[in-house]
Amino acid sequence: MTKKLVPDPPTSSPVPIAAHDLNHFEMQLNQVYDVLRCATAIAYECADNLQGQPRDLAMGSMHLIGHARKMVHELLDQLQPVVPDTDGLAN
Repeated sequence: MTKKLVPDPPTSSPVPIAAHDLNHFEMQLNQVYDVLRCATAIAYECADNLQGQPRDLAMGSMHLIGHARKMVHELLDQLQPVVPDTDGLAN
């Protein structure tokens, strides 16, 4: 049997964050998501009125914005509050 030369990448785990900071951080991520949504609409409208390479560039922008939106959505999914245990210490 041969040894595996490259280790498996670490699995992503939820980001621990204090409950009072969670709402603020989530609100900021939602604002970023909204800005990216607006940027998508602008790029789409620009692309509609273009042809050739300029249109391809606008559509490429939409593609990149879509990836950024997906990343923000994944960060929002990973957030979970830190719940204090019975000793009053955070888990």
